[in-house]
Amino acid sequence: PAAVSRACLELTLEVLSFEFGPNAAWSTNLAGSSASTLLKPPKSFAPFLVRPDFLGAVFQVYDRLRRCPPASTGDLPHLLRQLLLQLSSVSGSIFPSPEVKVQYAQFLVDGVLQILATPIENEGREGEILDVAVIVTRLVSNFHLGVLSRVPNLPAFLQQIANLACAVYTSLGASLEAAGGDFEAVLDEWKSEAFDTLLECMVDLLEQMVMASGIGRLSLAESAAFLEQQLCGSTAPALKALWEGGAPADEGHAVALLEEARLIVLCTGHLLCDEAGGETPVIPDAVMSAAKEQPALLGSIQNIANGLIGLAELQASRIPSGQGYLSPLLAHQFLWFFTTFSTVYVLPDLSLYDSALLNTSGFSSSLFGTSAAAASFIEFSVTLTSHYSCLWQQEKQVLDSATSLLLSLAKSKKLRRMLPQSAAWGRLGWVVGGGMSLSNKPGGAQPPDAMVAGFQRIGYTERASILSVLVCGCGGLSDPTSQSLLNGLLSVLEQLLTNLQPTDEDGAELLVELMGGVGRAPFVDAGGEGSESERGESLVVTRFMTAALPKLAVLMDAFGNSSMRIVCGLVKLFRDYAEMWIAFLNDAECRVLYESCNVLLRSYCTMQTTGKRGTVVLKEGEDEEQGYIDVLNCIELLTHLGTKDFMSACDNSLTSSTPSLDVTDVIFYGISQITPLMSNLLQYPKMCTQFFELVGYVVETYPEKLQHLPADFVEGLVDSLLWGITHLDATVGKNCLRGIESMGKEHLKNKTLGGIMAAKPDLFKKCIQRVLKDVVFENSVVFDRIENCGSCLMVLIAVDLDFFSSYVRESVGGLGAKGGGEDAATVQQQQQQVLAGFEGLVVVDVINNGIFGKGVVGRNARNTFKQSFDQFCKGLNAFITCL
Repeated sequence: PAAVSRACLELTLEVLSFEFGPNAAWSTNLAGSSASTLLKPPKSFAPFLVRPDFLGAVFQVYDRLRRCPPASTGDLPHLLRQLLLQLSSVSGSIFPSPEVKVQYAQFLVDGVLQILATPIENEGREGEILDVAVIVTRLVSNFHLGVLSRVPNLPAFLQQIANLACAVYTSLGASLEAAGGDFEAVLDEWKSEAFDTLLECMVDLLEQMVMASGIGRLSLAESAAFLEQQLCGSTAPALKALWEGGAPADEGHAVALLEEARLIVLCTGHLLCDEAGGETPVIPDAVMSAAKEQPALLGSIQNIANGLIGLAELQASRIPSGQGYLSPLLAHQFLWFFTTFSTVYVLPDLSLYDSALLNTSGFSSSLFGTSAAAASFIEFSVTLTSHYSCLWQQEKQVLDSATSLLLSLAKSKKLRRMLPQSAAWGRLGWVVGGGMSLSNKPGGAQPPDAMVAGFQRIGYTERASILSVLVCGCGGLSDPTSQSLLNGLLSVLEQLLTNLQPTDEDGAELLVELMGGVGRAPFVDAGGEGSESERGESLVVTRFMTAALPKLAVLMDAFGNSSMRIVCGLVKLFRDYAEMWIAFLNDAECRVLYESCNVLLRSYCTMQTTGKRGTVVLKEGEDEEQGYIDVLNCIELLTHLGTKDFMSACDNSLTSSTPSLDVTDVIFYGISQITPLMSNLLQYPKMCTQFFELVGYVVETYPEKLQHLPADFVEGLVDSLLWGITHLDATVGKNCLRGIESMGKEHLKNKTLGGIMAAKPDLFKKCIQRVLKDVVFENSVVFDRIENCGSCLMVLIAVDLDFFSSYVRESVGGLGAKGGGEDAATVQQQQQQVLAGFEGLVVVDVINNGIFGKGVVGRNARNTFKQSFDQFCKGLNAFITCL
């Protein structure tokens, strides 16, 4: 009987492994572990496959076999599991109706539940655990929630999946602990494979839940009512019992309950809010319309929000005791929901909505639309983030989400005005101040020691992020509470900077991070709603940073040779501050920034040239280019410094001083020091692009400054531009061509490069040769930058017409010499056409008017040259093609 059974199973597997369809073929991989392989047998197979008795018989036989000793069954259980895997993969037209498909899925789910109901022992059952993990994953990916949601036993099925995943994860952890934490030394690789498969199943379910929540807007009131009933009637009471000391039936039940709560939070967020990054967040129109037609929706939303607030508060309150099944992942989901929810529902901006719809929907006076409700939500949010941040210091995902929630409150024009009235906001400021220096708290009540100690255990970067949010929330507000809190925090930083010891490397690293947090604090304009004094107070950060920058710049000398973290932190600090605030700096503040950057770059470049540069420790998953993040930040710093001439929002009427150090001096000095380093770093795409964009931009914008630079440095700049004109990134090539064009125009108009040309007489000849050879001739015209190439050549023709003419004739003649034989006449004819097109280019009046002409005259001349250059390129391309 065993031989007959094996033969029947093998034959069935072979039949189901046939790749049905127009490209019919036998496949040997359909029974593998891939959870995405589906079988689509024809309708004629339905009487044989879509049968409850057939499915029941397979599960019954398997159940009897798995109860027998493994030695007596051989590979029959494995073959049966492969058959179940293939049956779980059946899809397509074999199901005559959706109801039949639901029934088929129900038979499979019930059968798998029967398998999972009996504990699967690890010893000698590795293959069974792997196969069952693949079967459940295939069921989820094949039938989706649209079908599975109609299966009565779906909750039990999901719970059993969670139980199995928990058991495998626990076993894997024990094996890893026995191996001393060395993953490569773990012999039970199947455990990792099984857990990965189950995790894939969970991710698939999550994605389907998100999609289902979006579809829920088709019947939004009913969807919200269902979520309200599930949360308030089942999940929330069970979670409260779990966290308040009620022991679950088993650990798998607790895990399933936490996952159920997380999915409810996730679905609620996607149902009620839109993740519209970069756009003004508003209540979705579907929600507004549904509330107008069915007012009960507002009650459901209110109850859901209150239920989630209660759960989040309860979990946060249990963290100090460490008891119960607390979930950082659920905490992250809570914070994500409150961040998304607060931006649209808490004190919404009524001017963004249609007044008729707003009044009839009820959002203007319900939920958190009143000042009292908004103040209560702010108090809750700040308290929650404070507890999560200070008591779960090692959970980076939770810390990032907590910071995002605080930042959403601080950047809201209406909510940030209510922050000073929040006692929790003041306590958070005291905790942050105490965490920076235990002996210097910025006034007010003494914060709990546990909170301060917890804040001090947070990573430096996360501390800086929270400080940045506090600065953002207090800046721009003239009320005494905000100003006292902000001045207290800044005074602590100032004292830390003053008292920093030359040997305190850890203190310097923390200080640089905290100063960076202040420097990159987002600027939130009052938007015309506040007084002039409020808008003036918003620039308190620039006054503080202006006093601190000279002291920070000298830290590069003190600590640059001993700590690359401090080096990278300092360069990043200056880069972020320049990017965020340079438009708001007056002339005196710009002068301090330029001089401090000059000191910083000199120390940095000295360290680089003397070979004392340390090694940047890469985090897991970071690419090799991040090992030179300090160089990249230097390039970006120079780029941000150059934007001041084009973007300024400051009022210089109160200052009469002028910068003693021109920004171009700093930029050109930085480029001169960075250029030698780039020879070994151009292999990295982002760094290469940023460098050539900077060089092209600077030469194009400040060509008149080149005359004051050393001739060797100018030649090096030109060589860099010529290297970049053929870069794969068209933007880089265009920037470099524009840089050469601007340099030539400046020389033609003012003869300012006379001294440079005397020392480097072949400078523009080199440009003509490289542009023609690399862009026009050798590459058969690089058409994605042809317009910039034409503008550049128009200027180069005017600079040295004789050399340009001789080089073109020489190059065309050299190309013509390659043709011969029967095609010699055609080649000669094409050659004459190219030379004729060249003659059309060198029309002196057109070139002069194109360079020096203004208005219509200059525009017409440039258009004429462009058309002539197009014809020249087309003729040249045809000529090169026929060679």
